Amino acid sequence: MSQNDGDKISKDEVHLNQLASVGQIAAGIAHEVKNPLTAVKGFLQLLKEKHDDAYIDIAQTELEDAISTLENLLDVSKPDLQDEPYQSLNTSVELEALFPLFQDQVYRVQIKRHLTHTDSTVYGKKNQLKKALFNLLKNAFEAIPGEGTITVEHYEESNYIFISIEDTGIGIPEKKIRMLGTPFYTTKSDGTGMGLTQVFSVIYDHNGKIEVRSVEGKGSKFIIKLPKETIKQSRGVITLKPNFKEGQDMKSFFLSNQNLFEKRLLTEAVNVKNKIDEILKIGNIDLLNNAHKLVLYIVEGREHELITFARHEGVAWAKFSLTLAFKLEWIQAIRRVIWDFLFNYDRLSKDSYSKEDIYNLEKSVNELMDRFLNYFFMSYSEYKDHLIQEQRSIVEDLSVPIIPLTQ
Repeated sequence: MSQNDGDKISKDEVHLNQLASVGQIAAGIAHEVKNPLTAVKGFLQLLKEKHDDAYIDIAQTELEDAISTLENLLDVSKPDLQDEPYQSLNTSVELEALFPLFQDQVYRVQIKRHLTHTDSTVYGKKNQLKKALFNLLKNAFEAIPGEGTITVEHYEESNYIFISIEDTGIGIPEKKIRMLGTPFYTTKSDGTGMGLTQVFSVIYDHNGKIEVRSVEGKGSKFIIKLPKETIKQSRGVITLKPNFKEGQDMKSFFLSNQNLFEKRLLTEAVNVKNKIDEILKIGNIDLLNNAHKLVLYIVEGREHELITFARHEGVAWAKFSLTLAFKLEWIQAIRRVIWDFLFNYDRLSKDSYSKEDIYNLEKSVNELMDRFLNYFFMSYSEYKDHLIQEQRSIVEDLSVPIIPLTQ
């Protein structure tokens, strides 16, 4: 090992120790402060129902920002909080799944993809790694003030998988690069630094490394190095610890474990998690309540109500131009969590399913999920087509020549 390699490892170890120390402090702060802040937020909501005061809106916004910061601290300080299991993860597939989430940016930023060795996998926590990649892509878009390019590479070398994300943005001063990943240190005027802290923490936890190259005025390049998985691991369902009473039907099982269902759903839909409040504010769409409603329609086989619900959802998402990629990730996460719950219901019940029952159940659940998606997208498209037709009519009316009149 060269002297330079030794210095590099030493710096990585120091950085990791700093993150661990900050994480312990952050965990204590977050637990002590989050509860009273949440209580104050609740009282402000009650006051808002009786008083129309601008200061209440400001205070509520500030509290929401504080709670969001504390939640980010918890994610960084204790990433195992969600008890996410390790599994085989195809990083090239996860990268491809992230690109549509930034479809509102492609009009100004071109994405160049150079993905090779696409069959290579790593063994890790899927949603934590996916969130880290999402944060890096998000930072790359935000680093480009106008038009530009983001180049994403994926390749394998010497039993390691490399992922690089390079932007043509404003760049980072050389003296500030070594501070990246430190909580609350950011180069953005309105940032907290928690996004990169999560990135560094997760990569280090997966025995990986990050290299940052940047030139002011030209852009930045983040290179992630992760150990390649040499033995393929199982990607099966997850064993949970739900509330269960012998003899209860499936509907009662889901209803008695709503909190656990939400926790698993937010773990699976890691990129949608941070959009829940925004979607509620923009379109008055409560994703969590709607998820519970969809699950009950599926479990009880209420097909007509499921179709009606899908049509209503399609119109709502089209009306407010919400990103379809988030909806698709949310629905697929619901599908996966339903199967986790069905597995645990069968595991705990004395009257286990036969092989034929399992196949019939799989067919029923998947057909209803697919039917929901079909009617959702049809409704979404119909509404969008209607809007386009209305706009076309307006343009035709405006195109009528105007004849100037004299006195």
